Amino acid sequence: MSDARRAIAAALLVAAIALLLAAIDPAFFVRDDFQLEFLPASKEVIHAFGDGEFPLLSRNSWLCAAVAAEYQFGVFSLFRMLLEGIAWLLPLSLVARGTLLFIVHVSVSAAGGFLLARSYGVRPANAMMVALIAGLNGWILWWGTTWYAITASYAWLPWYWLALRGIAAGRRWSWAGAAFALYLLITGGAPFVVLMASAVAAMNFLAALARKQWRASLTMVGASTLGLALSAPAVLMLLEYFPATARSTVTTAFEYYWVVPLRGLFGLIVPAFTTTWPVFSGPSPHAAVELLGAFVPLAAIAMSIRKLRAYAPEVLLGLVLLVLMLLPSAGPFRWSFRWLPLFHLVLAVLGACALEHARRVWLAGLGLLAIAALAVVGTAMDMTTLTHAAVMAVLCIAWAFLPSLAHAMPAIVTSIAIVMTFITFSHRTDVPVWSYDARLLAPAPLDPSRRYLALYDLGAVIAPDENGYLRRGVHPELRPGNIPMLAGLEFVNAYSPMGLASLKDLFHFGAHGPLPIEHAESLLRYETAPQQLLHHMGVDGLIVPDVLVQKYGDALSRVGWRPALKLANCVVFHREEKLPEPLFAAARAIKASDKMKAYAAIVQRETPQLPVILLTPGTNAHERYGRRAIGEIEEGRHSTSFVVQGKGPKALIVFRRAWMPGWRATIDGKPLPVLRAHLIMPAVEIPADAEGKVRLVYRPRSLMIGVILAGAALVIMAALSLRVRRTQ
Repeated sequence: MSDARRAIAAALLVAAIALLLAAIDPAFFVRDDFQLEFLPASKEVIHAFGDGEFPLLSRNSWLCAAVAAEYQFGVFSLFRMLLEGIAWLLPLSLVARGTLLFIVHVSVSAAGGFLLARSYGVRPANAMMVALIAGLNGWILWWGTTWYAITASYAWLPWYWLALRGIAAGRRWSWAGAAFALYLLITGGAPFVVLMASAVAAMNFLAALARKQWRASLTMVGASTLGLALSAPAVLMLLEYFPATARSTVTTAFEYYWVVPLRGLFGLIVPAFTTTWPVFSGPSPHAAVELLGAFVPLAAIAMSIRKLRAYAPEVLLGLVLLVLMLLPSAGPFRWSFRWLPLFHLVLAVLGACALEHARRVWLAGLGLLAIAALAVVGTAMDMTTLTHAAVMAVLCIAWAFLPSLAHAMPAIVTSIAIVMTFITFSHRTDVPVWSYDARLLAPAPLDPSRRYLALYDLGAVIAPDENGYLRRGVHPELRPGNIPMLAGLEFVNAYSPMGLASLKDLFHFGAHGPLPIEHAESLLRYETAPQQLLHHMGVDGLIVPDVLVQKYGDALSRVGWRPALKLANCVVFHREEKLPEPLFAAARAIKASDKMKAYAAIVQRETPQLPVILLTPGTNAHERYGRRAIGEIEEGRHSTSFVVQGKGPKALIVFRRAWMPGWRATIDGKPLPVLRAHLIMPAVEIPADAEGKVRLVYRPRSLMIGVILAGAALVIMAALSLRVRRTQ
């Protein structure tokens, strides 16, 4: 239990340092995507659980309706959902809730990092350094506070690695630990961390094979398979949903954004080192804060490099990661610097092992600092970097002359480096930050009973900094991204890195949710009148930028829209005729055999009014439908139902909600094909003379298969646990 207590102490130390940093800059830990994407969706998910519903869908979004299938919201992670539920129950501010979520996850990382280091036989003091780097390395500090899902997944990476080592060491229950750690890692919501886990698994598996530990190798495979099966609902829903998303069409061309530059590696010694990085705005001067945490491990490795032959698998993994960070990336796994959290962890473990054999590590540290200083002078005189190097040099000298503290100096130097770098660079950010307060939790002045479409572009909510780069968040009252979810407002727009391809193709939404101004103008010209696209969708609220109000305000008034209020640099228009019904019956439809023909039928139609365009593969036709008596309309989070009363002609019913894979329909219990209206809404044809209750239910096949696999994994794990107990 002594190591367990020390691991808790490591977690508390990391939490204490994080709280100190939060006191220095309270808004630092909740930025950009955390503000616009993750925290609002967390509120929506927890609200669904509070209503006794499983949050497969959001009531408040179209572009980001599939909160479970979108994967990054961690709906199937028991730990994440429990933690986020607690965060929303506590009387905290929005920023404090996000900070709590971040600190708990990095504390979990720290505890796992400590125990991982101890599994290599290092002393507790050196393991404490690993805990600090696992929890608060520069990448997690500067980017885990933006991409919260990566922090939530990465928290379990040290634990998964630890459990795999336990299997190799023959510990009885490590197989269960590996399965649960991998389950929590996968369901945490970050595909890139799953890639990291694959690298760790491959390293441990191949190392076990090299040692001819056949049984351990098979156990690693079996435990990882069980972990994958436990997370099957999340994985399979993502795989079913992915082909319908815009991310599936992302080019596979190599990207050079956020590749770690070779010269930037001097930041491993002093993170203040500034050189040109390929950032979002293009090649720009950038301090290597993402490399924070590597100084002591590098010094120890430099002093005791020959002793690392015993850790060949870890060394090889570290070198592979280093090469990957320096190379461009492509496809969904873009931005090579995302390998840095695992690189930091591998480097920290190797550094801790080297410390066990090294002497005079402080001297190697001074040597590295001298190299970094020469690099600074050779680039351009950078007083900030030289000042940081001088502070680290003083710490190294203190390390030499304070032998009583020598065992604690790795953790002390690492802690001071973290705080010093944070104080210097926390105010510098490559991502926008918005004012984030309790006013966003209230729907006012917008109307929660309406469905809004925001027609402003990205420039309305992100302003340029002094260098002209769009980086400062403005006007959060316009509810960019998923912020409407905080107040229970319904928007067609949303922030989704995935996003339904059909919606993005039709509206040209950007990743954050806004529209390019030319497409907003097209909607105002052609789709705002009755029986046009927005009417079919049930949109009865528009947020229009001032520049477009001047051009189209009178035209909007002529087709039934009235200005309701002024909001920042926009005017909010409400449709005079509210559209409360969640469905409508269409009189005619054009059937298109493929997406391109359907899209052309919408945007190139010859009449102002829009017939329903149905995507019907293999069929091109015009069809008219009769009227049927419909009643008892009910709509829930995951279903819409109504009753067809009496017999009559064939009818077409369009549901005013987002289409996605997984919708199923029945009439009187018999299956009905689900069609796609305007590419973006589900629809059904009611056969002639058919009557009874029609139900549209979101029930993806992947979810049902995933639940079966997860249940089977639990049964297998229970049986194996009983067997292990009997053999003890």
